[in-house]
Amino acid sequence: MGAGFAADAEPSAQEQAFKKLRLKIAEERLSEKDCAELGHVDTTGGKMTVTSVGADGGTKSQRSFENGFEGRRFQMGFRNNATVDLEDLKIECRFFYTEEREWRTGSRKTEEEIKYMDCILSSTVGAGGKISLQTDPFVMQSYEYPSGVYNSGGKAEVLESSPEGLWVRVTCVMPDGKALTRDFCEPKSLSSRVDWDGKSI
Repeated sequence: MGAGFAADAEPSAQEQAFKKLRLKIAEERLSEKDCAELGHVDTTGGKMTVTSVGADGGTKSQRSFENGFEGRRFQMGFRNNATVDLEDLKIECRFFYTEEREWRTGSRKTEEEIKYMDCILSSTVGAGGKISLQTDPFVMQSYEYPSGVYNSGGKAEVLESSPEGLWVRVTCVMPDGKALTRDFCEPKSLSSRVDWDGKSI
């Protein structure tokens, strides 16, 4: 080693422990009934009042349309394989999903956007220990207006939501004040499709 150069500091025991932290993620599907129990309810009963304009000035009728909710919730199992505690972990959970919207105003227009819902948890994982945590429920909506019905309020006539996955970012502050982060994704390919801020890659 040349003069003036110091050897790299050895990682602290806590830093090594954090690098060994393991996380197992299990997905739970939430049915429309589950979503309703959480307050996400289709108050229309799947019916829409439609006014048909004709020579008689217009008639109203009830038309069926699709309007539903589905969701996801995740169970997270953390394991600390080291001999020191990992304290006050900040656990940021982002559930990513795709919204595809379609308008029918003369010509058909389609738009796709990646979005996310999140929750933040905190916990400590003791030396050699395990903990289980659960995310908030993440609920998506999809709907489709009846054929021939157009929305003049700027809202899509068709909205299709589909899940992409869960991204978990864990932050641990070391004794010297340095904050380290670890990222876990389910599925693992999620980080190759979106970035943390929710944009498509």
